[in-house]
Amino acid sequence: MNSNAHRRLPPNARDSAIARVSGQTLSRYAGADSPLKLQITASEPAEPIELPAVAVNLLMQILEAIAAGRGVAVIPENTDAADSSRIRDCSRRTEPVAARLRELPRAFGSRFH
Repeated sequence: MNSNAHRRLPPNARDSAIARVSGQTLSRYAGADSPLKLQITASEPAEPIELPAVAVNLLMQILEAIAAGRGVAVIPENTDAADSSRIRDCSRRTEPVAARLRELPRAFGSRFH
């Protein structure tokens, strides 16, 4: 599989909630054709980063999917058809397993969290 392809299983409820709030905030600034500067707050001060408009729009789509509880796959355009096919096949095989794993807490109660 192409090492540039990234896939994540469906998010948990906390991640979905964070994505919803972040997406709502970011939506006020997305849509323009100009870059967006972001200030990252962490334990130490950081310089603002500048995101191209295309990256901001992609980030909005990712946040919308996560907020809706869907997993996200990011596949670069230069990925060949064989890589894309393997990624889709892998996704189809892992989703039923992920669905069963999400059922475990209900089956075993709170001791399984």
